[in-house]
Amino acid sequence: MTAHYTSSGNFENFEIALHGKDVPQNLVQRVQNSYPNATISDVYEINGERTFGYIFEVIDNGWLFGLRFSLNGSMKIIPYDDFRFRSRIKIEND
Repeated sequence: MTAHYTSSGNFENFEIALHGKDVPQNLVQRVQNSYPNATISDVYEINGERTFGYIFEVIDNGWLFGLRFSLNGSMKIIPYDDFRFRSRIKIEND
């Protein structure tokens, strides 16, 4: 589990790494349909006070980016230069 905080120290959300049967297969299928040559590297469930959903970290043609799925099923691309991949403050409990 990873806790994310804003740069001002406010809680943003928890992310829980998912593996195997815990990964929503309908979302895996959507990723594969949208990016047939891509590899899914990591999948996370997002739990926050105002947010819930999933993030798929994807490598496609050498580019790492994210796909964020909201509870209503909408998909948003998280570009490789997003703060998620650059400058978030993370506190991890292994």
